[in-house]
Amino acid sequence: MIFNWYWFWAIFLVSKDKRGHSALQLSKELNIPYDRSWLIMHKIRAAMTHRDHEYTLHGSVEIDEAYFGSPDVGQRGRGTQRAKTLVAVSLTAERKPKYVKMKIIKRLDARCIKSFAKSNICKGSTVYTDGLHAYSCLSKMGYVHIPTVAPGKTADDVLHWVHIIISNTKAFITGTFHGLDEKHLLTCNDKRYMLSPLVTGSTRISIEKYYR
Repeated sequence: MIFNWYWFWAIFLVSKDKRGHSALQLSKELNIPYDRSWLIMHKIRAAMTHRDHEYTLHGSVEIDEAYFGSPDVGQRGRGTQRAKTLVAVSLTAERKPKYVKMKIIKRLDARCIKSFAKSNICKGSTVYTDGLHAYSCLSKMGYVHIPTVAPGKTADDVLHWVHIIISNTKAFITGTFHGLDEKHLLTCNDKRYMLSPLVTGSTRISIEKYYR
């Protein structure tokens, strides 16, 4: 039997570590067998995925694309073969991050952006992006679209929080998995950001239905 205190320690340890937690590391910290720590991690990830479907982004939202996975020698940015992922973060009135949505896409075009926005962002939200033309479709979908191509400003100045989240996700993937293939990427991202105090401002999660 897995005692309940293991769950609370596991949630705490996973949520406070920016570079991620592996099942092996958790088994050592809690002094439990690896198969138990693996089960705990698996069910926490399942709970986070379930929670992810219960909200949509609204208000001020930053969107950018990211490329996750093993290093792609000789290719960088939009020319890479790594998994293309749209990342969006909603902001509070104080311009602090609140919730994050991520989705793997086959290509970075208007069709994929429309599908992502329709599923994850409330109509009427103000959406900030860079100047990529594919994002211009957002203004025709009921969003206030604010693209930024500002001389003298870097992308980080414009889309501050979404770039911090992308950077932290890459650090998490490296710290936990040392690389990650596309089929496991969404589970990893659910795990990283459904519990992170940086994004949610809370470490609460409903897992009671999963640990029985």
